[in-house]
Amino acid sequence: MTLNEIKACILNWENIIKEGNSETIIHYLNQGFCFQITKSEYLKWKDKKPKNIHAYLGVYNNKLKFFIIDSKSDKNGDFSDTILIKDFTYGIDPSEIIKPITLKKKITLTENQALDRSFRWHIRCKEWLQSIQNDPLKQMFRVISIPFQNYVQIFQSNTIVTNFFGLHKGKTNEALEIEIIVSNEYGEHKIPNEYKDLTVPVPPFSAQNSRIYFNLLD
Repeated sequence: MTLNEIKACILNWENIIKEGNSETIIHYLNQGFCFQITKSEYLKWKDKKPKNIHAYLGVYNNKLKFFIIDSKSDKNGDFSDTILIKDFTYGIDPSEIIKPITLKKKITLTENQALDRSFRWHIRCKEWLQSIQNDPLKQMFRVISIPFQNYVQIFQSNTIVTNFFGLHKGKTNEALEIEIIVSNEYGEHKIPNEYKDLTVPVPPFSAQNSRIYFNLLD
């Protein structure tokens, strides 16, 4: 896929947002469960030591896609062999019974927290979208910024990382905010035991996630 085609896909998602049809938006966001990053893909980022990984949403042939790029390449406009194109798939079963884990750091979620946020997304995604559409001060996201450190920690002992949507309670403890939860490998006879959060939907832009860092947006 050429750079212009990728930008056209990202623009398709923006146009869907602007049209404001909530059923259409939810349809795309629920077309799959996750996208996955392999260790070989991660290693290409590792030498660059980016602060974040940018996961852009786009629509191609009526299918939701994720276009993944490290924040350094994105800011510098380096799009030569730096963009990963990921399908939104049902590669794993979110209801799978998994073992509990120990809370390690602030960016680490427990098993119950991760599953609760994933379950909340599937049950309350329409409510979340309505809260954005009804508030003129809120903006629908086009990208999610994922701390690179999330991948560094999980790839120390895993070969595939799974990324899936969740909803967590915002600062008011009432508003719901979307996120991507980063988890270690789900595979045959393997049990997930580590989850990371602190991902940020963009827009809105901020000092940490300034517009200048997101050059795939028109």
